[in-house]
Amino acid sequence: RYFYSKTISPKIFSRNIVLLGNTQETEELVSTIETIPQLGYKIIIHYPHIDFGIKNVQNEIRNKDINLVVIPDDININNESLKILYESIFLNVDFVYFSSFYEFIIKRIPLSTINENWFLKNISANPNQINDSIKRVLDVAIASIGFTASAIIYPIIILAIKLDSRGPAFITQKRVGQNNKIFSNIKFRSMFVNDDGKWPEKNDKRITKVGKFLRKTRLDELPQLINVIRGDISLVGPRPDIIDLYEKLESEIPYYKIRNLIKPGLTGWAQIHQESPPHSVESTKQRLSYDFYYLKNKSLILDLMIILRTIKTLLSQKGS
Repeated sequence: RYFYSKTISPKIFSRNIVLLGNTQETEELVSTIETIPQLGYKIIIHYPHIDFGIKNVQNEIRNKDINLVVIPDDININNESLKILYESIFLNVDFVYFSSFYEFIIKRIPLSTINENWFLKNISANPNQINDSIKRVLDVAIASIGFTASAIIYPIIILAIKLDSRGPAFITQKRVGQNNKIFSNIKFRSMFVNDDGKWPEKNDKRITKVGKFLRKTRLDELPQLINVIRGDISLVGPRPDIIDLYEKLESEIPYYKIRNLIKPGLTGWAQIHQESPPHSVESTKQRLSYDFYYLKNKSLILDLMIILRTIKTLLSQKGS
């Protein structure tokens, strides 16, 4: 498999790309394709200036065996440019919009390309009754089994927390759920003080010794299975925000509240891709781009994949 991905696959199945335009995410896309050649793509040339790129695109297709042209979503095509792109179709080349190609490669939604129209096309507030009913049944069944099986270690965790530091073994936090409904989130205490929505810090001194272990193994989140059974959250969904932090993020990041159209989750698409929780507005924007990807593509199959990836992460004790 290693030999195939490094030698045969890039040479036989690689697609040569002309990239037109320049967005906030362009550099990330280029870097990913160059770093992972087994994806099967090679960027031959990148034209940041769209008009100049369109004028040269036919020559590039003919001379450099180009078979894919990535164009910006907001491209302003005049009659001359439209004719050039149209005639290029007959050179056996495919055209794809940047947002679609970025989503396919990076598995996130590029925030710089979305607007209200994008949400009307891709995100619906109307629930899929059959899918949601099956998901709810699975949530209750799996959470009930998990809570029953894990209850045996509760006394050990409670004792360890009590011996390590003063304070309650459990904490409750007011968090923002589906449709901005507030609920009480239950966790094992992992800090000397309750987390009031402040950004986590590197080597955070608020975290206890036992708390570091609980966070590393995600054992601090076991009581949230009760929230799943109650229907506050799902097994899979966006990470729920503490109220104070949500208000700050909602005021600073466009379209942020859209992530609350669905139930938050114990794990999610963003959680399995980000090694640690967001610690700034910028890293929260990255989380949001993952959340929008999940909202657009959510399905039971995707949920299953997320759960399996989460189990893999837990077994390898990655994350924080």
